Amino acid sequence: MAAQTAKSDLRSTIVRRLAQIQSSNHELIQLLGVIHFTQGDFPTRDAEARERELHIEFQHLQRFKRYGRGAEWFTSSPALLARIREIATEPEVLGLPRTFSAAENGQQT
Repeated sequence: MAAQTAKSDLRSTIVRRLAQIQSSNHELIQLLGVIHFTQGDFPTRDAEARERELHIEFQHLQRFKRYGRGAEWFTSSPALLARIREIATEPEVLGLPRTFSAAENGQQT
């Protein structure tokens, strides 16, 4: 999850988060989709609730122990990828890069 503030636009928020995630992983990280919470009184709270729901739904694919370091990493599966396509917007639709390396090069993909 990445929280957008009044001082940053969506692109810079996503690029910053991709850089943080990429620095702790030797594999190339890809942004598969974005759920942009902008409605309601508490979009950050709504985003955190959705993230918890998705972690529970796909806990059987977590690579590391729940609530521990690395609990954000999931093994890919057809069901997980289908769910991402169902609920998220592809990064290119929002003018966002899929990888940090693409962002560094000024590309979208």
